[in-house]
Amino acid sequence: MKKMAEYLQRLRIARPHLRRERVFRDRTNPLEYLDEDEFRHTYRLKRDSVLFLTDLLINDLERVTARSQPLAPALQVCACLRFLATGTFHQVIGDTYLGISRASVCRSVNAVNDAICQRGGNFIQFPRGNEADRVKAAFYRMHGMFV
Repeated sequence: MKKMAEYLQRLRIARPHLRRERVFRDRTNPLEYLDEDEFRHTYRLKRDSVLFLTDLLINDLERVTARSQPLAPALQVCACLRFLATGTFHQVIGDTYLGISRASVCRSVNAVNDAICQRGGNFIQFPRGNEADRVKAAFYRMHGMFV
């Protein structure tokens, strides 16, 4: 056991510069290479809807970094939509569809969801007053239960 510790110590001294090599993946943009049917099947939205969503959220999703190439807002939106459409693991989405890491998928899902929730009031409105009563009555007629 002592010999192994000595060997590892010598290895660290002899090769202090050794680091794990960085892997740069091909980040192909599904907005560019998927046709409309494949895109809708994969992301459950039309391409125009995804572009609208990306334009709406772009200020929240753009990141300035000095390290390398930041993930484009469109890819962040696609990663989030794929996760929401399938509920599969972040690793699978990153490896299979977009060529990004599990951590990048996780950050993208969080950032896109947060940005959408901040704007929810602009697009989601619940009925009030007489309209709410009318919606409740229609729901009861359709499904036989009260809300």
